[in-house]
Amino acid sequence: MFLTRRAAALVLLLTGQVLAGCSSEPPSQEDMLASAGNMVKPLPGLYRTTSRLTSFDLPSASPQEAQRMRTMMDVLEPQEGTICLTGADADEGFVALLRDIQEGDCAVESFDAGATRLHARLQCPGAGGSSSTVEMTGTGSAESSRMQLDIEQRGPAIPGGLLEMQFVVENQRVGDC
Repeated sequence: MFLTRRAAALVLLLTGQVLAGCSSEPPSQEDMLASAGNMVKPLPGLYRTTSRLTSFDLPSASPQEAQRMRTMMDVLEPQEGTICLTGADADEGFVALLRDIQEGDCAVESFDAGATRLHARLQCPGAGGSSSTVEMTGTGSAESSRMQLDIEQRGPAIPGGLLEMQFVVENQRVGDC
C-alpha cells in the first residue's frame, strides 16, 4: 500500500482541504509510524495514477444548488498521470505520506495498518467554522495500490451545510522509469 508524495498532493488538492476524521483514543505518532513501516513497500518504477470522484452529494442543498456544485466537480474526474518512483521514494513507502499528513492541522483519530491494508480516520478544522472528516481505506501490493477516501465536509459556505464525496486513487506499476 503506498501513495507517493505527488499522489498525496493530488489527493489533498482533490479534497480541497488537508485530510480529515473522528475516534475516541487517538493513536500515538510512534505507533502510527511503526504500523506504516510494516506496510508493503512499492517497487521502484513508473506508475500510472488514476484519481476518480466516485460519488458527490449535497443532501441538504436545494436540487439547483446540488446540480450547480456537481457541474463544478465534473472537472475532477478522472485525473490520470504517471509518477516515477525512485528507489529512495520506494524505501520510504507509506511512512512519507503519514508524515506529510501529520504536518497539517488535522488530528489522526484512528489508524490501523497491516502489510497490505490501511484504515485511517482524520479530523480537520477549516476556515470560517467548517470542518472535514476523511476516512481512508486502502489496499496494496509491491506493484499497485488502491485508496478510497470518504469525505464529509460541514460548514456555512457549503450549500445546505453538508457535502459528502468519495474519491478513489489507484496506482499501478507499468514499467521502469
